[in-house]
Amino acid sequence: MLKGKKGQPFYKDFWFWVKILIFVVFLLFLVYPFYTLLVNSFYSTKSDGVTLYNFQRFFQKKYYYQALGNSLKISLIPTLLSVLIGVPMAYLMTIICVQILNSPEKMAQGAFGIMWTGTWILVVQIVIGFIVGLAVGFGAKYILEKVSLPGNSLYSILILSIGFFSNGIASVLYGNGLLSLYITAIIIGNKVDIPNRRDVLKFFDGMTWLMQLLMFLMLGLLARPSMMFQSLPPALMIGVFMLFVARPASVFLTLAPFKDLSAKAKLFTSWVGLKGAGPILFALYPVIAGLEGSDDIFNIVFIITLLSLLTQGMTLSSMAKRLNLSYDEDPEVETFGMEIPEEMGLLRDHTVTEDDLSEGDTLRDLHLPHGIRV
Repeated sequence: MLKGKKGQPFYKDFWFWVKILIFVVFLLFLVYPFYTLLVNSFYSTKSDGVTLYNFQRFFQKKYYYQALGNSLKISLIPTLLSVLIGVPMAYLMTIICVQILNSPEKMAQGAFGIMWTGTWILVVQIVIGFIVGLAVGFGAKYILEKVSLPGNSLYSILILSIGFFSNGIASVLYGNGLLSLYITAIIIGNKVDIPNRRDVLKFFDGMTWLMQLLMFLMLGLLARPSMMFQSLPPALMIGVFMLFVARPASVFLTLAPFKDLSAKAKLFTSWVGLKGAGPILFALYPVIAGLEGSDDIFNIVFIITLLSLLTQGMTLSSMAKRLNLSYDEDPEVETFGMEIPEEMGLLRDHTVTEDDLSEGDTLRDLHLPHGIRV
């Protein structure tokens, strides 16, 4: 027992040790590997002390940065598709489900009636949101091209106001405000020659960071570890089902038309699960609406997201190696026991071919690059 504020006793209960365990896991599996990787990148067996040899070797080997580029492409394309398609659809379905569950009249329609009502709300929200987004977007294009504001910062405020207007007018017309705002932003960003575009982008980049800080602050205030213990069994069952059944089935079904992707690539794609705050934020809508059991929904989604982060997020590298989808490191060049100073460059093996000997069989007849020492 420890002493807390004003001499009050502070008991180390079960959740105290859970927090300690999470902190230790965070240090062991995230902070320590990253620290080790960063430190080892500045050391090499080729020289003593701190060196940039590994970085030089990375940029001189073409397949290293090609592998990095391919990895970025493979990770960016699903991420962009999920952002452009998955996140808006998840948002729409969350809003629709909350509206139906919060209406006794709609809940009394039966299963078929609920499905029909949900489909109708989905279509109406998409159509109205899309139309309002187009109208506000092209209207904003006309205004931004005609207006001349005295200060550069006023353009950022004007665009922000247009975004609020697009979201608000679509919501008033029973459309989807997020979709309307998204369409408006696409039109402004691609069709309008915004004065001082760089300043505008910096402004919205700062706004993005501010919203992320507020989002995680809100999640921290709403998360109650003491209430999550009772939601742990159903959350684990749902999470395991999603990890090993639901997500692989949906990924293989979605990627079935892409014949060039191997089964290993599809399996690796299915292993990339929920690791962001999006699902947790969507789980807040039932809490805000005051639906029955909304706290359990929030706790279950929170636990599932953490489960995916700890199991899938920390095993992506090992999974890629098990599926033979990772690149092997370039083998060490044989130095024949010699200590090669770093300033002399890299030691490479070269097999003499018939083309090398086409103009003579002596060393000076070989067409070697300038600066080579033999």
